Amino acid sequence: WSAIEQLKKVAHLSSNVSAQIGVYYFNQAKSNPDLFKESAQWIMKAIQKQDRFYLNPNFLVADYAFNNQDYKTAATAGHLALTKGGATSQETLGFLSKRAEQGYADALLFQAFAYATGNYFTKDYKKAHAFYQQAAAKNHLNAVIEYVVFLEEAVKDHNAAAPYRVQGAKLGHSKLQKIIARDYYFGSNGLTKNTNEAFRWLNQALRNG
Repeated sequence: WSAIEQLKKVAHLSSNVSAQIGVYYFNQAKSNPDLFKESAQWIMKAIQKQDRFYLNPNFLVADYAFNNQDYKTAATAGHLALTKGGATSQETLGFLSKRAEQGYADALLFQAFAYATGNYFTKDYKKAHAFYQQAAAKNHLNAVIEYVVFLEEAVKDHNAAAPYRVQGAKLGHSKLQKIIARDYYFGSNGLTKNTNEAFRWLNQALRNG
């Protein structure tokens, strides 16, 4: 226990430390189920420090379970999310598909990503577009960012991405604010030249740091 308490003091420095603590409590919870909550809390902290964690299907299940106080499921799914190449069951994919049908933005984003990349589902850009648009329509910032990436890098259509770059800027994303400031200044990538808008967005980006 003393070693774990020492790790907690430095957990803010590294997601790996949070993961170690979460895994420790996960193993302890097998004999003491009350510790699943502690395990889930630390595992969720570790996952949320990973790049694009919101596209991990096991994390989405863990997040849903945690918010519904099902800590055993949250810890178990979170443990899978931490495992590189962690298995994703058909049950998990079915659950997220149902969540998408119900209009939940995080599930819509996952469906879009899955169809855009061919991970989990057969690649289908038409379906990817539809799910990205539904998620972005809910002003889900991560969905807007991912849709911009998809349009620019996969579809190669910078003009189509323009309204979503603007949407992301309005939602407070400083990098997109700088990008549309440049596009307004030069009248490029689907935006009409407008120096007033260019300086307005540049100032906003600078205020946001």
